[in-house]
Amino acid sequence: MLPDLELVDVSRLQFAVTAMYHFLFVPLTLGLSWILVIMESVYVMTGQHVYKDMTQFWGKLFGIGLALAFGIINVMWLEASYAFGELDEHKVKQRFKERSEDRAGEN
Repeated sequence: MLPDLELVDVSRLQFAVTAMYHFLFVPLTLGLSWILVIMESVYVMTGQHVYKDMTQFWGKLFGIGLALAFGIINVMWLEASYAFGELDEHKVKQRFKERSEDRAGEN
């Protein structure tokens, strides 16, 4: 269990986790995209299957990294939208209900 933490301590912990995520995954994702392009190009030019296997392995990790990034970005956007008053819970529920009805009417 966590000791008694004040709001400032929890905020610092959240910032530390966010900073660690950015320090690790952003450069990894950016660098890995170029490495994947190079490995796939070498495979196409040479036909050696080892490059195809490497591309598939690292491509899976790249996909996981992108999925994490998009998921975290969406959660952070949603939290920020509520925090800064851009979204009202009742308006969001109403829009969801309207769009659900529209899609139900299409079928």
